[in-house]
Order: sequence, then C-alpha cells, then structure tokens
Amino acid sequence: MKNLPRDNFTIGSRLFLSGIAMVYLIAFASLWLQVEGLFGSEGIMPIERYFDRLASQENHWSYILHYPSLLWLDHFLKLGNTALHLICGTGLICSLMALFNFYRGISLLLCWLLYLSLVTLGSPFLSFQWDNLLLESGFLAIWLAGFRRQDQQLSSFILFLLYLLLFRLMFFSGYVKLASNDPVWWNLTALSLHFETQPLPHALSWYFHQLPIWFLKVSTAIMFFIELVVPFFIFLGPRLRHTAGILFIGFMVMITLSGNYTFFNLLTIVLCLPLFDNSLYKLRLPGGWLTFLQKQNYSIPGKYTGLIQKVICGVMVTLALITEGHRWLPFGQYPVVSQVYSFVRPFRSVNTYGLFSVMTKTRPEIIFELSTDGKDWEELKFKWKPVRLNETPGWIQPHQPRLDWQLWFAALDPRSAGYWLSPLMTRLLDGAPAVRALVGDAAFADGPPRYLRLAYYDYRFTTSAERADTGAWWHRERIDYLTGPVSLADTR
Repeated sequence: MKNLPRDNFTIGSRLFLSGIAMVYLIAFASLWLQVEGLFGSEGIMPIERYFDRLASQENHWSYILHYPSLLWLDHFLKLGNTALHLICGTGLICSLMALFNFYRGISLLLCWLLYLSLVTLGSPFLSFQWDNLLLESGFLAIWLAGFRRQDQQLSSFILFLLYLLLFRLMFFSGYVKLASNDPVWWNLTALSLHFETQPLPHALSWYFHQLPIWFLKVSTAIMFFIELVVPFFIFLGPRLRHTAGILFIGFMVMITLSGNYTFFNLLTIVLCLPLFDNSLYKLRLPGGWLTFLQKQNYSIPGKYTGLIQKVICGVMVTLALITEGHRWLPFGQYPVVSQVYSFVRPFRSVNTYGLFSVMTKTRPEIIFELSTDGKDWEELKFKWKPVRLNETPGWIQPHQPRLDWQLWFAALDPRSAGYWLSPLMTRLLDGAPAVRALVGDAAFADGPPRYLRLAYYDYRFTTSAERADTGAWWHRERIDYLTGPVSLADTR
C-alpha cells in the first residue's frame, strides 16, 4: 500500500463516491416502482408473510441478526406498505445527499442500511450478485467518505480494499467458468449461445448473435484474458493499473451493448474509477470538471479515524479470505471459521462473485395464457420478457424489471420456482393492481381473467434469412403445458 499515495487519488476517489451515490439512486428509484407489487400486502411475496413465519419459530428473536432489516419495525408497528415506500423514498433522498456531498459518509451509511433492509428479505427478487456488490462497495464507500460534512483526506487502506474487491469480482467471474468444467467455456463456443439465452436481451443482442463463430471464439478468449489475467495488473504499478481500468471499462461497455444487465455494468465501471491517479484525470477531464473537483476541500483524518480505517482494512481482508475459503476450501470443518462466516453473511458486505459459471444452452420461456371462458386464450404480454415474436427486444438498463428477470430463472426450473409462481398466478387472477402494474398488459382492461394456464416454449433468435422473410426477432416451439386451466378458486 506504500505505492498508493492517497493524495494522488483524490479525483478518482471522489468520482467513485459520486458514482456509488448515483448507483444507489438508480437502484432505489428502480425498486420503488416495483416494491408494492413484489413485496406489498397484495404483492407476490408479501414481506409480512415472511415475518409471520419467522416469528412463529421458537427462538424468533435470533432471526433479527440472521435477517438484519429495518422492516422488523414494520412487523411490530404494522405500517403495511407504507414502510416499503418510506425505505425506498428515504433511500432516494440519502442517495441525493451523498451525490451532492452533504454529509456523504452518513448518507452512504443510511443508503447501505436501507438497501440491506430490502435485500435481506427480498428473495427471490433481490438475490442478484449486483445487489450484493452494491452493498459491499457501498460499505467501503462509507469509510472512504468519512463522517464529516465534507470528504476527509483519502485512505490508502480503503483504496486497497476497493482494488481487492474489483480483483475478486473480475478474477472469480473468469475462474468459476473454468472450474465448472462446462465444455462450451473450454472450447470457446459459449458466446454462440449467450446472446440469445441471456435473461433479457435487447435488439443489439440479436445482431451480436449473428456474428461469425470464429469472431465469437476470439471474443471469448479475450474475455478470459480480461477476467483471469488483467486483474493482476491492478497491483503491478501505475501503467498496468491504468491498463486494467481501461480494459475493464471497455469490457463493461461491450456487455452493456450486448444485453440488459441492470446497473451491474455501471457499478463495475464506478469501481474502476479509483484505479486512475490524478495525473491521468488532469490529462483527460474537461477543465470545468477538473476545477470543480479540485476546489472542494479535504480534511485530514485524525489519529483515531486513521486507526479505524486500518482496522477496517484488516477485518475486511480477513473476512474476504474466510468467505472465499468457505467457498473453495474445506473451511466448513472448522467451527470458528463457519461461525464467523455465518455471522457476517447476512450483512452482505463481504461476498463471493462469479457470473454464468455454466452457460445456458437453450431458452425456455413460461408463457401466461388468459381466458374468460376456458376456450379462447390470449397470451399475457409482459413489459420486457420475450413473448411476441415480432416485438423488438427493448433496452431497459439501468432499470431492472425484477419480475421479468426472475421469470427467466423460473423457466429454467419451474418446479423450484413454484413457491412464488403460484402466488403470482393468484394475484393475476384476482386482479391485484400492484401486480398488474408490474405486467402492464392491456389484457386486464376488461377486468381480471377467469382462467389462467402456463405454457412452456423453447425460444431462439431468428436467423438473418428468417428475419428478412418474416420480420420476427424470435422463433419458438411449444414444449408442453406446465398447468391446465386454473381458476382463482383452484389457487386458493
């Protein structure tokens, strides 16, 4: 850490803190639009039902530590949906305060606590790796910002933790692909499947899918280089560190152009900003931005603040080793290690990472069919997930339509998703307004349907010739029906 003079990273660190605040703002705003339909009293997975189940356990007080959330107050005060809206609204305000550097450390602490409160109890709709990544990077941002009215002078120890987080994110994303022994990663053909089988493609994804196989193999090899080799550049001096930042940012931009990945790519780009020192920013930033960033005051961390930052660094490195060791090594045989891991895991501030370890080879889709008489059926058109063949796949990022995303996972294993698919069917049949808002389909214009059934299809992108002939983006074949006609009485 001696090669990380903190005064040389003030601009990149300040941009990082502003970026984290911006990502929090996006995450809270995106979730606020959906929170009542997902977790409200008339939503798919009401939070109160979760609390009722936990409170019925014999030692239910211990669950407060296992499920750390401000929503426990709602369980006792009975605020209903108001609590969900208060958390999202307060998170939005705190994000803005952090963005404009007003008691930034305190604002980021509140953002972390509020977002953790939702993620803790938000399964399956808030169980994505980028939710945990936002909490971990947001937790480190608290200690980088400090608790004064304006930012304190930066800590090389916290910078090191940010570098370590970026290293773990990128390296293990590559490592898990090879460790899974999935042949399509080893023979470099994974991208020939990825663009059409990813959760929510957009229109550009179709064009990426049409690229020649040799180009996709070369791209896969480059991806492995970026994920497995380039992360080590972070710790090998300024030039290689800058190279790593540029390659990571370029990689995230390409992922953004090839599919809808919510705020994940933006968050990873924000994590790359502290890799660049002041000298590089002075060469590249417009003069007005540079003047604004350099005018803002820094305060020197006091004796105890510096000590706290060093302690945080030591604790976080130790917890990162325990967390990764628990995943890859037989650490579970050691009770103390397992107890530490079990204690810190619910706070989601030291996590494991690794996306697409096994490539999805096909694209099954669950299609909801509605009927008023059980004879004539109409397909339910979701806002973003593929249903109609001629409809252009939409660009939605950085917003995440969490129901549409989770339906992709449900199609891969419908039986395991039954615990929330059944409540979803019930809410659609009884016409719950909050759930209808998540779908936004005109099929509800005349009221809720009397019957609903789930059809199971195999989707694939059309070829260039097929699209030229039909105008369709998708081709599909029906596999089977997951259910027969279901009425509201059946679901109850």
